[in-house]
Amino acid sequence: MKISLKPRRILLCALAALSLILPVAGAGIGSTVHAEGVQLNAYPSYLEKTPMTKPLWTAKIDHELYMPNGPTFSVEGNILVYLQNKHLVSADVASGNPMWTSKTNYTNTFFLHNGIIYALGEDRVLYALNAQTGKKLWMSPLGKTNLVQMKFDDKRIYASYQEALFALDPATGKKLWMVDKSEAYAINDLTLVGDTVVQSYIEQGAISHDNLYGYDAATGKEKFGFGWASNPLAVEGNQLWVSSYNFMAEDPLTTHVLQINTDTGKLVKDQIYDVSKINAEISTSSPNDPYTRITKLAMDGPWLYIGVNDVVYRYHRDADPKKGPPFVYNHLYQGTLGKWILGPSDGYMQFEGVVGLTSLSMFDLTKPDINYWSNGAVSRVDRIGGGMFIGLQNGHFLISQLSTGKTLLHGQTSAWMFNRFAVAGNIVLVQAEHQLLAYPLPAAAKFAPTHNLIIKDEKADIVVDGVKHTISPDAAFVNNQVFVPFRAMFGLFNGTISYDAATKSVTASALGKKIQLTSGNALATLDGAKLGLSEAPLVYHNTVYVPLRDISTMLGTTVTWKNHTVFISTKPVAAAK
Repeated sequence: MKISLKPRRILLCALAALSLILPVAGAGIGSTVHAEGVQLNAYPSYLEKTPMTKPLWTAKIDHELYMPNGPTFSVEGNILVYLQNKHLVSADVASGNPMWTSKTNYTNTFFLHNGIIYALGEDRVLYALNAQTGKKLWMSPLGKTNLVQMKFDDKRIYASYQEALFALDPATGKKLWMVDKSEAYAINDLTLVGDTVVQSYIEQGAISHDNLYGYDAATGKEKFGFGWASNPLAVEGNQLWVSSYNFMAEDPLTTHVLQINTDTGKLVKDQIYDVSKINAEISTSSPNDPYTRITKLAMDGPWLYIGVNDVVYRYHRDADPKKGPPFVYNHLYQGTLGKWILGPSDGYMQFEGVVGLTSLSMFDLTKPDINYWSNGAVSRVDRIGGGMFIGLQNGHFLISQLSTGKTLLHGQTSAWMFNRFAVAGNIVLVQAEHQLLAYPLPAAAKFAPTHNLIIKDEKADIVVDGVKHTISPDAAFVNNQVFVPFRAMFGLFNGTISYDAATKSVTASALGKKIQLTSGNALATLDGAKLGLSEAPLVYHNTVYVPLRDISTMLGTTVTWKNHTVFISTKPVAAAK
């Protein structure tokens, strides 16, 4: 192997070699120079069994100096648009062959929508171009820099700049309205909710913080504003959920979730979630550690997920968090999986830690699906369809099957930094610093995994306060949780129960508690208060089954499972000693 060194490096190497030969001053002639080393990467190349895949094509693309502000490519259908030497290039995705190149210099913020490219020129003019031909459709001299985000509906284009928000006519580019935010900084989360345009800004002042605003889509008139709020979590109809946290006054283990009616601009609910108590009980990290704080929030359907480093708490968004504990993910694997970074989606959450990148199945919590990508620190990771797309800081990138962790494709570049991965048909597009590379998409990464409900009958004895009982039908394991027939469960405590077949709802009373629940709905009612269940009740063996631990907690009892026996105690823990 021939090694070529520049003159300066030759000099440095020579001096380094000489320093090993010459005695150290003060050490005396003949003394030994101290040297030590440590092996940091114990993953040799021969352990990677997946053959290296060559790209279908490559193209030079504006490099990583632009990447912190976003990727320098966009794709729609079979059209790819990227920035090369500040010029827009429109190309065919499959072949990489350019169709045209612009003469105008553009910034790296551009958007491709319905065959039209919307791009901000260095002259502060917003251009609309035909993506196939490059023909200029219109130009709008808005006079603003730093385009952050664009969104589209059938009536208007919404362009969010750092210092202003515009609505434009899609046919002409004519300005319809503008909101001046010259004293603020727009965050990249422009959201359309019905007839409302929602945008978060960092407001400048003595203490800069996030504020959330909603504007009428037709007029630009402000409909609402909420301080210390940002990060839209979910949208359903005209309802918007966002997080809110005042870092000056509130505990770092506390967050607010605001539910906003975007039609009226009214606050529907301000729900406070405080995980400090339960985190102190189960977390291995010190509560006085400045890094012990809420690190991630996400909503998936009716569920709110709150991450504190490597532990994730799940609440039902419609339940009262003060009335019942959250469901906890990953507490059994603290210190091994690392920080929650992605998900939940398609039944998995991803963590980054000392073992590399890990996927935790949300349906089988008996063990995590650990995937050791330890042959390089992670630069970028995306979950698309059924694949994990991982760029490593040693230039390698992998496509791994989400459900198994199996490596499907292995590529290599000279880059240390990756931007987002994108999938267009059967092509994977990879931006690795100054290169854009196209690879074939593995078939196993195309579709998200499906999860079938795993139900297994379990012959189990039930012991209540030391008295053995038999229930019929038997208990069952549902996704590795013990479920019991609801009627039989309350029969153990001489409770009363009624069932409404029309609504599939059950009402039962026992031990001074009244519980109402519905098959298929993970929201239950305890003495009038709404509580979230870890799993929704289901109909099995023609009867309603419920998660045993949830119902036991609601009744104020304690439950343990050992050797195919369920032990239930109705006595207080202190009295049971």
